[in-house]
Amino acid sequence: PTGALTPAFMQSETRTIHAALIAALPEAQRSRIAAIPLDITSEMIEPNAAAACTRSTKRAVMLITTAMLTLCGGIAETRAYDELASTNTYDRYARQVVDQLRSKRPVTGVPPTLVAGPLARDPRKLARERQLFQEQVAFILAHELAHHHRGHTSCVGSGDASRADAEELARIASGTVPMFTQPLEVESDTWAVYNVMAAGNGRAGGSWDEEGGLMNLEFFARLREIGGASILSAFFSTPPLPPIRRPLNEKAARPWAPGRRPPRAPGGTEGLPIPGGGTLPIQIPGLTSP
Repeated sequence: PTGALTPAFMQSETRTIHAALIAALPEAQRSRIAAIPLDITSEMIEPNAAAACTRSTKRAVMLITTAMLTLCGGIAETRAYDELASTNTYDRYARQVVDQLRSKRPVTGVPPTLVAGPLARDPRKLARERQLFQEQVAFILAHELAHHHRGHTSCVGSGDASRADAEELARIASGTVPMFTQPLEVESDTWAVYNVMAAGNGRAGGSWDEEGGLMNLEFFARLREIGGASILSAFFSTPPLPPIRRPLNEKAARPWAPGRRPPRAPGGTEGLPIPGGGTLPIQIPGLTSP
Protein backbone atom coordinates (compact mmCIF):
# COMPACT_ATOMS: atom_id res chain seq x y z
CA PRO A 1 0.00 0.00 0.00
CA THR A 2 2.90 2.40 0.61
CA GLY A 3 4.62 1.71 -2.71
CA ALA A 4 7.57 -0.11 -1.10
CA LEU A 5 8.87 -3.51 -2.23
CA THR A 6 7.86 -6.22 0.23
CA PRO A 7 10.39 -8.76 1.59
CA ALA A 8 8.61 -11.67 -0.11
CA PHE A 9 8.61 -9.85 -3.45
CA MET A 10 12.30 -8.94 -3.19
CA GLN A 11 13.27 -12.53 -2.43
CA SER A 12 11.20 -13.83 -5.35
CA GLU A 13 12.74 -11.25 -7.69
CA THR A 14 16.21 -12.19 -6.47
CA ARG A 15 15.78 -15.85 -7.39
CA THR A 16 14.41 -14.90 -10.80
CA ILE A 17 17.39 -12.58 -11.37
CA HIS A 18 19.82 -15.30 -10.27
CA ALA A 19 18.36 -17.75 -12.79
CA ALA A 20 18.49 -15.17 -15.59
CA LEU A 21 22.16 -14.41 -14.90
CA ILE A 22 23.12 -18.08 -15.02
CA ALA A 23 21.19 -18.62 -18.25
CA ALA A 24 22.99 -15.68 -19.89
CA LEU A 25 26.49 -16.99 -19.19
CA PRO A 26 28.54 -18.82 -21.83
CA GLU A 27 28.28 -22.59 -21.47
CA ALA A 28 31.81 -22.98 -20.08
CA GLN A 29 31.03 -20.64 -17.20
CA ARG A 30 27.42 -21.75 -16.75
CA SER A 31 28.38 -25.39 -16.26
CA ARG A 32 30.67 -24.47 -13.37
CA ILE A 33 28.06 -22.70 -11.26
CA ALA A 34 24.64 -24.04 -12.27
CA ALA A 35 24.51 -26.43 -9.29
CA ILE A 36 25.60 -23.89 -6.68
CA PRO A 37 22.55 -22.95 -4.60
CA LEU A 38 21.74 -19.35 -3.77
CA ASP A 39 21.11 -18.84 -0.08
CA ILE A 40 19.08 -15.79 0.92
CA THR A 41 20.31 -15.56 4.50
CA SER A 42 18.11 -14.08 7.20
CA GLU A 43 20.60 -11.46 8.40
CA MET A 44 19.24 -7.96 8.91
CA ILE A 45 22.27 -6.19 10.41
CA GLU A 46 24.98 -6.81 7.79
CA PRO A 47 24.26 -5.92 4.12
CA ASN A 48 26.43 -8.56 2.52
CA ALA A 49 26.83 -11.00 -0.35
CA ALA A 50 29.51 -13.64 -0.74
CA ALA A 51 30.90 -16.47 -2.82
CA ALA A 52 32.88 -18.85 -0.66
CA CYS A 53 33.78 -22.43 0.15
CA THR A 54 32.72 -24.00 3.41
CA ARG A 55 35.63 -25.08 5.57
CA SER A 56 34.06 -28.36 6.62
CA THR A 57 33.13 -29.78 3.21
CA LYS A 58 34.81 -27.45 0.69
CA ARG A 59 31.35 -26.99 -0.78
CA ALA A 60 30.68 -23.97 -3.00
CA VAL A 61 28.18 -21.57 -1.49
CA MET A 62 26.75 -18.26 -2.56
CA LEU A 63 24.64 -15.97 -0.43
CA ILE A 64 23.01 -12.60 -0.16
CA THR A 65 21.56 -11.30 3.08
CA THR A 66 18.08 -9.97 3.65
CA ALA A 67 19.77 -6.77 4.88
CA MET A 68 21.34 -6.31 1.45
CA LEU A 69 18.00 -6.86 -0.29
CA THR A 70 16.30 -4.39 2.08
CA LEU A 71 19.03 -1.87 1.35
CA CYS A 72 18.70 -2.31 -2.42
CA GLY A 73 14.96 -1.85 -2.09
CA GLY A 74 15.44 1.37 -0.12
CA ILE A 75 17.95 2.75 -2.61
CA ALA A 76 15.67 1.89 -5.53
CA GLU A 77 12.60 3.45 -3.92
CA THR A 78 14.24 6.72 -2.88
CA ARG A 79 15.98 7.18 -6.22
CA ALA A 80 12.79 6.47 -8.17
CA TYR A 81 10.79 8.82 -5.93
CA ASP A 82 13.35 11.63 -6.13
CA GLU A 83 13.37 11.45 -9.93
CA LEU A 84 9.64 12.24 -9.99
CA ALA A 85 9.26 14.47 -6.95
CA SER A 86 12.59 16.38 -7.11
CA THR A 87 13.18 15.61 -3.42
CA ASN A 88 16.23 14.41 -1.45
CA THR A 89 14.90 11.26 0.19
CA TYR A 90 17.94 9.31 -1.09
CA ASP A 91 20.32 11.37 1.06
CA ARG A 92 18.06 11.13 4.08
CA TYR A 93 17.81 7.35 3.66
CA ALA A 94 21.62 7.08 3.45
CA ARG A 95 21.93 8.86 6.80
CA GLN A 96 19.34 6.52 8.31
CA VAL A 97 21.36 3.51 7.14
CA VAL A 98 24.61 4.97 8.54
CA ASP A 99 22.95 5.33 11.96
CA GLN A 100 21.70 1.73 11.80
CA LEU A 101 25.05 0.27 10.72
CA ARG A 102 26.97 2.30 13.30
CA SER A 103 24.74 1.10 16.15
CA LYS A 104 24.50 -2.49 14.83
CA ARG A 105 20.74 -2.25 14.44
CA PRO A 106 18.75 -3.99 11.69
CA VAL A 107 18.72 -2.27 8.33
CA THR A 108 15.20 -1.17 7.48
CA GLY A 109 13.49 0.15 4.40
CA VAL A 110 12.25 3.65 3.72
CA PRO A 111 9.93 5.07 6.41
CA PRO A 112 6.43 5.64 4.94
CA THR A 113 6.57 9.27 6.04
CA LEU A 114 9.69 9.85 3.91
CA VAL A 115 8.11 8.72 0.63
CA ALA A 116 4.48 9.77 0.82
CA GLY A 117 1.62 11.17 -1.22
CA PRO A 118 0.28 10.15 -4.65
CA LEU A 119 3.76 9.85 -6.19
CA ALA A 120 4.63 7.03 -3.75
CA ARG A 121 2.25 4.78 -5.69
CA ASP A 122 2.62 6.40 -9.09
CA PRO A 123 2.99 3.67 -11.77
CA ARG A 124 6.09 5.41 -13.16
CA LYS A 125 7.73 5.36 -9.74
CA LEU A 126 6.80 1.71 -9.15
CA ALA A 127 8.16 0.57 -12.52
CA ARG A 128 11.39 2.51 -12.10
CA GLU A 129 11.77 1.26 -8.52
CA ARG A 130 11.48 -2.35 -9.62
CA GLN A 131 13.99 -1.93 -12.44
CA LEU A 132 16.56 -0.25 -10.20
CA PHE A 133 16.15 -3.01 -7.62
CA GLN A 134 16.65 -5.66 -10.30
CA GLU A 135 19.78 -4.01 -11.67
CA GLN A 136 21.37 -3.60 -8.24
CA VAL A 137 20.76 -7.19 -7.20
CA ALA A 138 21.81 -8.46 -10.62
CA PHE A 139 25.20 -6.75 -10.32
CA ILE A 140 25.78 -8.07 -6.81
CA LEU A 141 24.85 -11.65 -7.73
CA ALA A 142 26.78 -11.56 -11.02
CA HIS A 143 29.88 -10.37 -9.16
CA GLU A 144 29.67 -13.31 -6.75
CA LEU A 145 28.92 -15.79 -9.54
CA ALA A 146 32.06 -14.59 -11.31
CA HIS A 147 34.20 -15.41 -8.28
CA HIS A 148 33.04 -19.01 -8.65
CA HIS A 149 33.06 -19.49 -12.42
CA ARG A 150 36.37 -17.65 -12.86
CA GLY A 151 38.02 -20.04 -10.39
CA HIS A 152 38.73 -17.52 -7.62
CA THR A 153 37.43 -19.91 -4.96
CA SER A 154 38.92 -23.30 -4.09
CA CYS A 155 35.67 -25.24 -3.94
CA VAL A 156 35.50 -28.90 -4.94
CA GLY A 157 31.76 -29.50 -4.83
CA SER A 158 28.35 -27.88 -4.91
CA GLY A 159 24.80 -28.68 -3.99
CA ASP A 160 22.71 -28.21 -0.86
CA ALA A 161 24.61 -27.29 2.29
CA SER A 162 24.72 -29.51 5.37
CA ARG A 163 23.77 -28.35 8.88
CA ALA A 164 27.41 -27.54 9.59
CA ASP A 165 27.57 -25.62 6.33
CA ALA A 166 24.45 -23.69 7.31
CA GLU A 167 26.11 -22.55 10.52
CA GLU A 168 29.12 -21.39 8.53
CA LEU A 169 26.84 -19.52 6.13
CA ALA A 170 25.55 -17.52 9.08
CA ARG A 171 29.11 -16.58 10.03
CA ILE A 172 29.92 -15.57 6.44
CA ALA A 173 26.74 -13.49 6.23
CA SER A 174 27.65 -11.58 9.38
CA GLY A 175 30.81 -10.28 7.71
CA THR A 176 33.54 -12.87 8.30
CA VAL A 177 34.47 -13.52 4.68
CA PRO A 178 37.79 -14.13 2.92
CA MET A 179 38.90 -11.05 1.00
CA PHE A 180 39.79 -11.53 -2.65
CA THR A 181 42.70 -9.61 -4.10
CA GLN A 182 42.25 -6.40 -6.09
CA PRO A 183 42.78 -8.10 -9.48
CA LEU A 184 40.14 -10.73 -8.72
CA GLU A 185 37.65 -8.07 -7.62
CA VAL A 186 38.27 -6.13 -10.84
CA GLU A 187 37.84 -9.28 -12.90
CA SER A 188 34.59 -10.17 -11.11
CA ASP A 189 33.25 -6.65 -11.62
CA THR A 190 34.03 -6.83 -15.35
CA TRP A 191 32.29 -10.17 -15.76
CA ALA A 192 29.39 -8.90 -13.64
CA VAL A 193 28.81 -5.92 -15.95
CA TYR A 194 28.83 -8.15 -19.04
CA ASN A 195 26.63 -10.79 -17.39
CA VAL A 196 24.05 -8.25 -16.22
CA MET A 197 23.80 -6.58 -19.60
CA ALA A 198 23.58 -9.91 -21.42
CA ALA A 199 20.86 -11.20 -19.07
CA GLY A 200 18.92 -7.94 -19.37
CA ASN A 201 19.26 -7.53 -23.12
CA GLY A 202 15.79 -7.13 -24.61
CA ARG A 203 14.17 -8.00 -21.29
CA ALA A 204 10.45 -7.27 -21.06
CA GLY A 205 9.85 -4.25 -18.88
CA GLY A 206 13.22 -2.67 -19.55
CA SER A 207 16.71 -3.89 -20.34
CA TRP A 208 19.34 -4.04 -17.61
CA ASP A 209 22.53 -2.03 -17.81
CA GLU A 210 25.36 -0.98 -15.50
CA GLU A 211 23.28 1.67 -13.71
CA GLY A 212 22.29 -0.55 -10.79
CA GLY A 213 25.88 -1.56 -10.07
CA LEU A 214 27.00 2.04 -10.24
CA MET A 215 24.21 2.99 -7.84
CA ASN A 216 25.40 0.38 -5.35
CA LEU A 217 28.94 1.69 -5.52
CA GLU A 218 27.81 5.31 -5.24
CA PHE A 219 25.60 4.57 -2.23
CA PHE A 220 28.34 2.77 -0.32
CA ALA A 221 30.77 5.56 -1.18
CA ARG A 222 28.19 7.92 0.31
CA LEU A 223 27.97 5.80 3.45
CA ARG A 224 31.76 5.92 3.75
CA GLU A 225 31.71 9.68 3.31
CA ILE A 226 29.08 10.15 6.01
CA GLY A 227 30.06 7.45 8.48
CA GLY A 228 33.72 6.64 7.82
CA ALA A 229 35.50 3.62 6.34
CA SER A 230 34.44 1.27 9.14
CA ILE A 231 30.80 1.67 8.14
CA LEU A 232 31.22 -0.27 4.87
CA SER A 233 29.92 -3.81 4.71
CA ALA A 234 32.19 -6.72 3.87
CA PHE A 235 30.93 -6.74 0.27
CA PHE A 236 31.99 -3.15 -0.42
CA SER A 237 35.02 -2.82 1.88
CA THR A 238 37.15 -5.17 -0.22
CA PRO A 239 39.64 -3.11 -2.27
CA PRO A 240 39.52 -1.44 -4.66
CA LEU A 241 37.03 0.80 -2.90
CA PRO A 242 33.78 2.01 -4.56
CA PRO A 243 35.19 5.34 -5.91
CA ILE A 244 37.82 3.38 -7.84
CA ARG A 245 35.53 0.54 -8.93
CA ARG A 246 32.97 2.92 -10.45
CA PRO A 247 35.09 4.20 -13.40
CA LEU A 248 36.28 0.67 -14.08
CA ASN A 249 32.70 -0.57 -14.36
CA GLU A 250 31.76 2.35 -16.60
CA LYS A 251 34.71 1.46 -18.82
CA ALA A 252 33.64 -2.20 -18.92
CA ALA A 253 30.09 -1.27 -19.98
CA ARG A 254 31.10 0.84 -22.98
CA PRO A 255 32.24 -1.96 -25.34
CA TRP A 256 29.46 -4.39 -24.38
CA ALA A 257 27.54 -6.02 -27.22
CA PRO A 258 25.21 -9.07 -27.35
CA GLY A 259 27.17 -12.30 -27.39
CA ARG A 260 30.42 -10.58 -26.44
CA ARG A 261 32.50 -11.60 -23.44
CA PRO A 262 35.04 -9.55 -21.50
CA PRO A 263 38.09 -9.10 -23.75
CA ARG A 264 41.54 -10.25 -22.79
CA ALA A 265 43.03 -7.59 -20.55
CA PRO A 266 46.72 -6.80 -20.84
CA GLY A 267 48.97 -8.29 -18.19
CA GLY A 268 51.30 -6.33 -15.97
CA THR A 269 50.66 -3.30 -13.85
CA GLU A 270 48.20 -0.64 -14.93
CA GLY A 271 47.26 2.59 -13.24
CA LEU A 272 43.64 2.83 -12.15
CA PRO A 273 42.30 6.39 -12.12
CA ILE A 274 41.53 7.69 -8.65
CA PRO A 275 38.86 10.40 -8.29
CA GLY A 276 40.56 13.70 -7.64
CA GLY A 277 43.65 12.79 -9.62
CA GLY A 278 46.41 10.22 -9.59
CA THR A 279 46.43 6.48 -10.19
CA LEU A 280 46.57 3.29 -8.18
CA PRO A 281 48.97 0.59 -9.50
CA ILE A 282 47.14 -2.71 -9.79
CA GLN A 283 47.74 -6.04 -11.46
CA ILE A 284 45.02 -6.73 -14.04
CA PRO A 285 44.53 -10.43 -14.75
CA GLY A 286 44.09 -11.71 -18.28
CA LEU A 287 40.46 -12.51 -19.01
CA THR A 288 39.33 -15.31 -21.27
CA SER A 289 38.43 -13.96 -24.70
CA PRO A 290 35.78 -15.59 -26.95
